[in-house]
Amino acid sequence: MTQPALTITRLPISGLDEIEPLWNALREHHGRIAPHFGPIRPREASWAIRKGLYEQWLQEDGAFALIARHGDQAVGYALTRIHGPVATWPDDSEGMLETLSVHPDARGTGVGSALIAATRAGVAEQGVATLAIGVIPTNDGAQRFYRRHGFTPYVDIIRGTTAPQD
Repeated sequence: MTQPALTITRLPISGLDEIEPLWNALREHHGRIAPHFGPIRPREASWAIRKGLYEQWLQEDGAFALIARHGDQAVGYALTRIHGPVATWPDDSEGMLETLSVHPDARGTGVGSALIAATRAGVAEQGVATLAIGVIPTNDGAQRFYRRHGFTPYVDIIRGTTAPQD
């Protein structure tokens, strides 16, 4: 049976609940590739936090969400914000791809690549020339995917505790 064509459209704030399963698939993936960060939040708690962030971010100037569908089936999404200006370097602004999630069954089928292309176009339409995304260092598949799409390391974020160190 032939799969329906892939479509990518803007996702309004009112449609966020449609992407909950895709967020939770990504949350579970994070748990598998980064167990050293500890146990992941339960599904409902995680989605409540993420949905709240998405609602805030999508009210910012330039922010947008894209949803990829095969027919009526949501298979991926991307949410992007515009940051800037950058204080240290002369870039005026940059797009920050906050989330890109592809359903596990749709990985390797071009959904992620199509979302990257549509995200780049949406950011470029706003006159922004740079797109960034944070990737967990142990997410080897995502690291390879983004490098294939021309992304290169830019800033390392390191973490520690607030407890005094000896």
